[in-house]
Amino acid sequence: MPTTSVLWGESSTPTTSRLLAAWSAPSARVAPVFLQVQLPALGAHVHSVTALVADAHTLLRENQELRAQYELVSAHNAGLVAHASVLHDRNLAILHRAREGYRAGMIRLEQALLSRERVERDYADLEGRVADFRARADRTEAAETLLHVERDSSAEQYRDLQAQLQAVQDQAADYAAQLARAAAAPPPSSTPLTRLFAAQGERDDLRLNVIGGGSWWPPLSSNVMTLSPSVTA
Repeated sequence: MPTTSVLWGESSTPTTSRLLAAWSAPSARVAPVFLQVQLPALGAHVHSVTALVADAHTLLRENQELRAQYELVSAHNAGLVAHASVLHDRNLAILHRAREGYRAGMIRLEQALLSRERVERDYADLEGRVADFRARADRTEAAETLLHVERDSSAEQYRDLQAQLQAVQDQAADYAAQLARAAAAPPPSSTPLTRLFAAQGERDDLRLNVIGGGSWWPPLSSNVMTLSPSVTA
């Protein structure tokens, strides 16, 4: 698995994969090359041409190995450059996404703070309403208690008024009965009061004469004889 895939969880391009594979392979690791030929000093005496030709072939082979290593190192460096470019681009993309995420997070945080302020204001408003409702409930309960007391008092007053009304009705019935009896009674005598008093005086005088032993009996007045039974009773 490529290194970038492990780090970022994304698949790399084929070229980058090949370069990373070549760079990660053990054969791509460049080992230092030590020269196996001792070059004679300039102007020194050459003892054997055959040995010199063998050394030339050895140098040629070492030169080819060095060239192959150079090409491998160049490819490795190119892979590293490409990988660095890819990492740089990805880092820029990650930085861009991080900035966007930071902005979005700050916007959400600001919205959350505003929502919290609104919630706190709504909560304070609700607390005020609850306090108002509780005060109203207390006033309503007090009014209900007063209403019960007044209703009980009104019931007592109603019973008292009913008793008074019944007494007045009974008294009115009594008066009506008295009026009925008075209407059914005979009419009173039409004798004047003076004649009534005169007759009463004559009767008193007669009684005094009888008590004193006198023999004079005056004649009865016709006025006394004409008294009505209701007056003499």
